[in-house]
Amino acid sequence: MTFPPGTRAPARGEAPGASGPALGAETGPVVLGAAAVPDRGTVALARAHGLFNVVGGLWPLLHMPSFERVFGPKTDRWLVRTVAGLLVGVGWTQLRGASTVAGAEQARRVGRATAATLLAVDLVYVPKGRISPTYLLDAAAEGFWLLAWRRRPRPRVERR
Repeated sequence: MTFPPGTRAPARGEAPGASGPALGAETGPVVLGAAAVPDRGTVALARAHGLFNVVGGLWPLLHMPSFERVFGPKTDRWLVRTVAGLLVGVGWTQLRGASTVAGAEQARRVGRATAATLLAVDLVYVPKGRISPTYLLDAAAEGFWLLAWRRRPRPRVERR
């Protein structure tokens, strides 16, 4: 779809012909082009969270005995390895996406979803005695990542 000179495509959540974003639309600085560079804090956060997820995922894959010493014995090691592999993939995505606004936004979404899921598992299954209380340390870390992402401003990407 083309738009007359001097106009732009409506932003996500904005009605065509509207003068600004609709109520509830994303806010923050406008960044032209999906490949624009995000702010340094967002890049650092995406990379740090990605590294945390990669390392956390690699640990049981590379040395299950030490992982079990910290987090307790596992009956379904295939499941531990599955989750570990998913964490490596999530972390790698965050690391690779950190350098562009669109990639950093993807790192934010996948990071928040992963942290929220792991936090929920930790908080539900530690009290039930299904997983070791050591997982409360992971719960604290996941809560930190959620808070850190919440505090980062979200750039609005306008595609040309």
